[in-house]
Amino acid sequence: MTPVLKRMAGIALALLAWEALALSGWVPKSYFPPLPAIALAGWNLLYSTDFPPQLEATCWRMVAGLALASGIGTATAIATTRYRVLHRMLEPFVGMLRVLPPPAIVPMSIF
Repeated sequence: MTPVLKRMAGIALALLAWEALALSGWVPKSYFPPLPAIALAGWNLLYSTDFPPQLEATCWRMVAGLALASGIGTATAIATTRYRVLHRMLEPFVGMLRVLPPPAIVPMSIF
């Protein structure tokens, strides 16, 4: 079996498990709606008049957040390399973050 087929099989199994859980009644339908209901809601959202303005607002917020974080991070990095006192002050925090794997930092940074 090729790697692409293995990935597709994994996705298909996950979707089948979702549908089985949705139809079993073990969990409320508001937590696990059936897949056709999800597809219909997505289709209706895509063609509603509310979607484009909301998508635009979300994209602008993402770009603004990225620009702000990049600016603050770059300014902090430049100031830390230029001023030894600032480097010594921030070194313990950077040292603590250096031992963490990058995927573990993401949830922490979201909070």
